[in-house]
Amino acid sequence: MLKECIRQIEKEMLGENESPDYVTKDLNFMTELPGRPIDIDWNLESFEVLNIFGEIQEEGLEENGTAAKIQAVVTYTENPEKQALYECMVMVYPEKLSDRELLLKKIHDEIQKKDVSS
Repeated sequence: MLKECIRQIEKEMLGENESPDYVTKDLNFMTELPGRPIDIDWNLESFEVLNIFGEIQEEGLEENGTAAKIQAVVTYTENPEKQALYECMVMVYPEKLSDRELLLKKIHDEIQKKDVSS
């Protein structure tokens, strides 16, 4: 059963991304799978690219992509001694924004800076 759960985690973790080789949207670090008696604990090698919630940290990204190692410990809740480790590498890229989206992002960032300084 843990192997089935790992396959499901592999798919669902990607969220809106199509491949771990090209990630531009936040990942889905779920803590459980509906209908399955398991818990999922996520570990990251570094928090410069992704945070513990799977959210991309734009300031830590390089234009040509940044590798991030992800681990998930999957525990069978009915017998906590049964665990499986899922590991993968993802390449995270800055999201390509349209001109309009880029302008809105700059305006939003400026408003946030003003709010922090006042």
